[in-house]
Amino acid sequence: FVLFAKNPYQKSAWDFLDYVSVNWRKKVVFILQQADLLRPENLATNVQQVRDYAAQKQITSPRVFATSAELEFEGDHENSGFAPVRQYIRDMVSTGESYKIKLRSVSSTTQKLIEALSEDIQNLQLQLQEDRATAERIRQQIERGRVRSQAEIDTLVSRLCDRYETISSRIKLEFRDSLSVMTVMRRSFVGIFNKEASLQTWINGFKERCQTELKTSLEELSNEGAQHFVDGIRQLLEGLTVDLNAIQTHQVNSNTISIKILERRQEVIESVKAKVSNLLTDDGLTRALGSEAESMAAEIVGGAFVAVAGTILHVVEFAVAEAIMNAIGIAFAGIGIITLAIGIAWQRKRIITKFERALDSEKSRFNADVTDRLNQKLSLIYEEVERIFVQFYDYVERETDAVTPVLDQYDAIQTDAKELFNEMATRQLLQ
Repeated sequence: FVLFAKNPYQKSAWDFLDYVSVNWRKKVVFILQQADLLRPENLATNVQQVRDYAAQKQITSPRVFATSAELEFEGDHENSGFAPVRQYIRDMVSTGESYKIKLRSVSSTTQKLIEALSEDIQNLQLQLQEDRATAERIRQQIERGRVRSQAEIDTLVSRLCDRYETISSRIKLEFRDSLSVMTVMRRSFVGIFNKEASLQTWINGFKERCQTELKTSLEELSNEGAQHFVDGIRQLLEGLTVDLNAIQTHQVNSNTISIKILERRQEVIESVKAKVSNLLTDDGLTRALGSEAESMAAEIVGGAFVAVAGTILHVVEFAVAEAIMNAIGIAFAGIGIITLAIGIAWQRKRIITKFERALDSEKSRFNADVTDRLNQKLSLIYEEVERIFVQFYDYVERETDAVTPVLDQYDAIQTDAKELFNEMATRQLLQ
C-alpha cells in the first residue's frame, strides 16, 4: 500500500485501505515513497504514525518500508530502502509465504462469500418453513371447518326432526278430534247439500294446513341453520386469507440467490387470494352451493318435504274417503244411521292408525333426505375451497423441491469450509 512519506495521512488513501483490508481481506504491506525528502527523524515519526494507524485498522504487525526511487536510480542502493523490500519478497517466495498468502486470500474470499450468503440462506429457509407450515395449517383449518360444518348439519337435521315430531304430534291430535263419529256424520250428510261443508272440503283444508304448518315451520328453522352454515364458511375463508396475507409480507428479495420458482410466489398467493375473495361474495357462494343462503333452506326442506307430504296426504285423502264412503254406503243400503255410526267408529281407528304410522315412517325418510341434501351442499363448498388451494399446495411442493437442494449444498459447503479452515489454522497457514 503506497503512501507519500511526507503526508501519509490522506483520508481517501486510508478509506481505500479499509476496503482492501476488510472487504478483500488482503495482506497489506506499506511503502512510504519519496523518503529522501524528509529528515531521518521526521521519517521515523511518519513510519511510526503509519504503524499506529494500521493497528487502529486491525492490521496486526504491519510491515512498513521507506523507499526513495531517486536514490535507487542514482545507484545508492544502500540508502534507497529497496533492499529490504527485495529481501522481503525473496523471503516470501523462498519460504512459501507467497503461497500461504494466496491460500489465505482464497480462504478469506470463501469465508466472505459464505458470510454474504448466510443471511439470504437463512431467509430462504425461513420462507420455506413458513410456506410449508402455512400449507399444512390451511389443510388443518379446512379439515376442522369440514368437521365443524358436518356437526352443524347433524345438529340442524336433529332439530328439524324434533320440530317435525312436535308438529306431527299436533297434527295427529287434530286428526283424531276431527275424525269423531258425529263430526264425520255431520260433514258427510251436510256435504250432500253444501259442498263447502263436505267431508272432502275438510280433507282438502286439513291437507293444506298440514302442509303449510310443516313446511313453514321447518323452512324457518332450516333457514336459520343454513345461514349459520354459510357464515361458518365465510369465517373459514376469512381466516385462510389472514394466513395468506401473513406469508405474503415475508418475501425473500436476494441478488445473490436466484431460484426460478420463487419468482412466482407472489403471483400464486395473489391468485389464490383473488379466488378466495370471489368465493366470499354472495355470487361466489351461490355458484358454489347452487343456491343463495336464503333460498337454500327452502330448497333443502322443500325438496325433502314434497316426497314426505305426498305420502302422508295421500293417506289422508284416500284412506279417510274410502272408509267414510264405505260407511255411507252401508247407510244408504238401508241399514240406518246407527249402523253408519258403528261403521265409522270401526273405520276411524284404522284410519287414525294408518295416518299416524305414515307420519312416523316418513320422519325417517325426511331425516335421510334432508341429511343427503345438506351433505351434498357440504361437499360442493369444501370441494371448491380445496380446489382453490391446490394451486398454493402445488407451489409449496415445487418450492420445496427447488430450495431444499440449495440449503443442503450450502450446509455442505459451510461444513467443508469450516473443516478446511480448522486444518489450515492447525498448520498455522492462516497466521
